[in-house]
Amino acid sequence: MGLDFAYLFAMLGTFVYVYALTFDTRMIGFLSHYKFSVYLDFFPAFFLFINGFTISLSLRNSRVSVRKVLSLINRRGLILLVLGLLLCRVWNMNLLVLCGAMYVLAGLIARWNNNVIMVIIILFMSAGHAMLMLGVPTSVTFVAPHVEKGIFMMLRFVFFNGYFSILPWCIFFLGGLLLGREDVRPRGIFPPSSIFGFLLIGLAFVAEKYFNLYDADFNPYSRINPAFLNVKFAMSGFVFFGMGSSIVALNLLNYFFRKGSGEKIDIWVQQISSTKYSAIFLHALLGFLMLKISNVHFFNPLPIRITMIVISIPLIFVGLIYWKKKVNKIGPVEFVIKRISDPNKK
Repeated sequence: MGLDFAYLFAMLGTFVYVYALTFDTRMIGFLSHYKFSVYLDFFPAFFLFINGFTISLSLRNSRVSVRKVLSLINRRGLILLVLGLLLCRVWNMNLLVLCGAMYVLAGLIARWNNNVIMVIIILFMSAGHAMLMLGVPTSVTFVAPHVEKGIFMMLRFVFFNGYFSILPWCIFFLGGLLLGREDVRPRGIFPPSSIFGFLLIGLAFVAEKYFNLYDADFNPYSRINPAFLNVKFAMSGFVFFGMGSSIVALNLLNYFFRKGSGEKIDIWVQQISSTKYSAIFLHALLGFLMLKISNVHFFNPLPIRITMIVISIPLIFVGLIYWKKKVNKIGPVEFVIKRISDPNKK
């Protein structure tokens, strides 16, 4: 149940962050692959970390064939990838593309040795830095390029220049994949893995000192209020910080949820977390509709946009709970995934 609560926590933070970036035009300059926000970018990093962690746990289930689980993961990834790409024309900052790509990748490497996956993580970090040094544009965009602009533009959007592109976000997914292979039984508020997490956070500050040479964050318009949100790390520093803070946050949430949750809260959290991909899908569609509505002069002021965001996120979750009670026990996107990826299972 603590894992379900962690999913909910990560989703809520990601939705608020993405809506804020989309509806407040002052924050567009805040996006960069040179620098990542310590506070805001943590949420999508945590969400991806939990996804990788969950896949490793599912592979440890001795009652299910590993080959079958990997086959289902591959098919689930392809479905999410297609759904995400279809949404790219109306809502470009969607996690479905990235989650789909990561699930396909997991189906290929989930049984590989830990050391090999560590090498892949290092190679991904190196590739990200190489792109920065080679001058690959990092003006991160919401807008998926048209096909007529060329396949290179499309690949750049998916692999590097889209905000939730494969680089560097897949690194957090792979980190969760590795942690899920370890002994993850609850061991108090600060288990041994949390100590490792704090070491990674410490390394983030060291990396920030030595990898700050390529900092191009001199744009005065990239600053927002409140000021503490402007605390940023370069790519390497943020990878260490995001990985370490995800480990610590997962252990803390798991500990406190086990201590303080009740039966009704457990059921509600489980209902929401089990429909996470439906929530992402609806979040994208609702965000697109709100973006169109907000172009009307009456809805243009920022306070009204914030009010729309505050109302819309609970509506997504209430709608999904209603769906599960009245229509189907699983969410709409999860239902599609289940029917396509495992048509023999009722």
